[in-house]
Amino acid sequence: MVSETEIYLKLKKELPKKGWILIGGEPPDGTNSMPRIELKDSLNISKGSKGSKKIDLVFFKGGFFLLLELKEEYDYSDVKKLNEIVQDEKWRKAFIIALKEKKALELKNISIDQQNYIHSNNLLIKAIAYSEGTAKHDDFVTFVVDKFGTNLHFGSSISENIKQLF
Repeated sequence: MVSETEIYLKLKKELPKKGWILIGGEPPDGTNSMPRIELKDSLNISKGSKGSKKIDLVFFKGGFFLLLELKEEYDYSDVKKLNEIVQDEKWRKAFIIALKEKKALELKNISIDQQNYIHSNNLLIKAIAYSEGTAKHDDFVTFVVDKFGTNLHFGSSISENIKQLF
């Protein structure tokens, strides 16, 4: 089995070769020089990370954000978290706020119309990566990473437009 750290390092290296711009994320061991993207629950007014959501890797290409969760073994909790972020306007807004707070787009000279991303989920791509397990989710891009390489799978509702980005 390939570790979460190995999956992280492999995708962090491979996706930019396909034109994806690394925006930030939450490294498995918590140490890295990139911006940590932490979405804060607007209803939680206490200090700290309670109720927040962190995305393992965030990339940008062609107007789309790739939200990527990583695990050694397939874990439905990642699917649930990404569904909540993408389907709920509150979490999409929290995502944009987190990017602004960290100046994550500014650091990469990327300019977007924030309202497009808050009011619509069409520009956010949900993706999971793991080493072991099987999952079929119609609206997810899935990376299966093993010691031999990376296999990419598209859910049945992933558009050709999005597939072309990979």
